Amino acid sequence: MTALLGGILPACVYDDEDTTSGPEQRDGFNISVAISAGNAPTARAYTGDLPDEGGAGAENYIDINDLQIYAFSTDDSNTLLAQIYPNSNPEGITPPEVTPVGNTYYLKAELPYDTFSNNKEFKLVAVANGGATSLDADLDWETLTTQTYSMDYENNQAWIPQWGKTGSGIPMFGVQKVTIVGYNFKTYNEFNPYLLEDINMLRALAKVEVVDALENVADEETVVSVGLSSYNTKGYLTTDCDDVTTTENVMVARIPDDRNLSTTSLSFAREGSKFTAYLPEYELGNADSRKVIVVEIQKKENEEIMTGRFELFLAPYTAEGRPETDEAKLNEYPWQALLRNHIYRYKITQVNWTEPVQGTVSYMVCPWENQSGEIEFD
Repeated sequence: MTALLGGILPACVYDDEDTTSGPEQRDGFNISVAISAGNAPTARAYTGDLPDEGGAGAENYIDINDLQIYAFSTDDSNTLLAQIYPNSNPEGITPPEVTPVGNTYYLKAELPYDTFSNNKEFKLVAVANGGATSLDADLDWETLTTQTYSMDYENNQAWIPQWGKTGSGIPMFGVQKVTIVGYNFKTYNEFNPYLLEDINMLRALAKVEVVDALENVADEETVVSVGLSSYNTKGYLTTDCDDVTTTENVMVARIPDDRNLSTTSLSFAREGSKFTAYLPEYELGNADSRKVIVVEIQKKENEEIMTGRFELFLAPYTAEGRPETDEAKLNEYPWQALLRNHIYRYKITQVNWTEPVQGTVSYMVCPWENQSGEIEFD
């Protein structure tokens, strides 16, 4: 904001004078933008009251050495205007910088005058953590197009993000339409950059979590392992961004035709009582096809260890702790597919050991936000 100080001025000041012309104003446009994971708003088409939950630690991590930021035109051509970060540092342009502050990453950059004086409205596109996966494109975009990625689950073990380690963040994508129409060269500079709208990144993976909440202490009843029998190893890194002005949480999955479906059992990663897997988007289908999570349990009876297993459905559960079979409810958001940037959590509260073994569960599903928070199970 420009403040006018009171007093007698020796000359007239015109509010509409051209502030982007003149030889002293041929420097680039100095801008700043905040980038963060999981702060995207709910899809405008959604009118329900689904809660959200914060990502924890490494789920919000953006590797600044594995971050690319681009500018594209806002017309139907979606033409690449410039790669802003990192860039080849054209002569006379201040090198861009990204500074992490908590879970937010601040970009400061200078946009070339010749390019952006004629393109004062444009789309900022950010891609992060491609090193966590095998990207199927080098992101040398001439136009904004869909890009895919592939997950590598070594030894059929679930992949887990890690904070601060190269190649260990969740792949993310975000887009934001911005404008520099209000840029004033007399006000903004390298030390006082023009602040653009935030870029909110969506994690390209869904999180599936199974929680051991068994309370049969006497029999030492416990969950031993959790596995997944069907999942995709390939997904879209990008969301549908042709007409998008800002990143929103998705309501519909976008799954590539060559999704690399795997039926090799994937073991969830364990941390205490939680078993977790991070997965590309996956179409869920009818009730029978959702029975893909295998839970192994054990207990002690008469000094002997008894083992058993049962299957969890990737579906909502009834108040009685049984899987929902109503196809209409299964086809409602957010249950028609595993969706990117959503958490699907199951809490095992009881086991019936009568053959066939069955588990009683409660569940929760919600979009993945940035800050951590507490959410009650349904």
